[in-house]
Amino acid sequence: GGNPPPGRKPTAMALTVELVKNEPTAENWNLAGRVVLQSTELDDGAQLDLLRVLRQAGALSQRSEFTAYAQLADPRIMSNEVLGLLAEGVAAGYFPAGDEFYVEVKTIADARAPQDRRDLEQTVREGQAGAAMDAVVAGDVLYSLSDFARAETMYQQALEKGGDRDTALTRAGMAQVLQGNYAAAIETLAQVGGTRQPVANLWAAWAEEKMGS
Repeated sequence: GGNPPPGRKPTAMALTVELVKNEPTAENWNLAGRVVLQSTELDDGAQLDLLRVLRQAGALSQRSEFTAYAQLADPRIMSNEVLGLLAEGVAAGYFPAGDEFYVEVKTIADARAPQDRRDLEQTVREGQAGAAMDAVVAGDVLYSLSDFARAETMYQQALEKGGDRDTALTRAGMAQVLQGNYAAAIETLAQVGGTRQPVANLWAAWAEEKMGS
C-alpha cells in the first residue's frame, strides 16, 4: 500500500494501532497510548480521551497515569467519573491510605458529585438552548455520569451548532462505543481529523476489539 517511508511519525502510530488490533494486551495498549502521547501535540481534552480508552482497555499501569487522568477530568467537572477512577486506583494499589493527592481530589469530587446529578437536567437544557460549548459541557457531564446515550446526543448537537468538529466527533464516537454501538462508533471515529485522529483510531480499535469479542 501507500505507506509513508520508515522513520516518519505516522508509521509509528499506524504500527501501534495494528499492534493493539493483533495483540490487544494491556501492555500493548499502554505502549500505544505512550506512542500517541509522545508523537502528537495533544491538548488536554485529547489527552483525557486517550487515557479514557486506556482505562477501558485495563491499561492504566502507573500512578502518574491515574493522577494525570484525575487532573484532566477535573474533580470539579467530571466528579462522578473521577470517583470511579480513584476507586480503581485504590484497588490497584496506586493510592495508599492517606495519600495526599487522593484525599484532596476525592474530597472535591465527593462534594461535587451529588450537585452534578442534581443539576443535570438544568445543564442539559442549557446545552440544548445554548451555544456549541454549552452542548459539549452538557455532553461531558452526561458522559461522566455514564449516561452515554444522552451524551452522544449532546455531542451531535455541538457538531450541528458549529462546535469543534474533531472534539465533538471523537466524544460522540466514544459515547457510541460505550453504548455498544460499535459499527456506528467506527464510522463516527473515522471522520475525526487533526491531532485527535490517533486518539480516535485507538477508540476505533477498541470498538473493533469489543465487536469481535
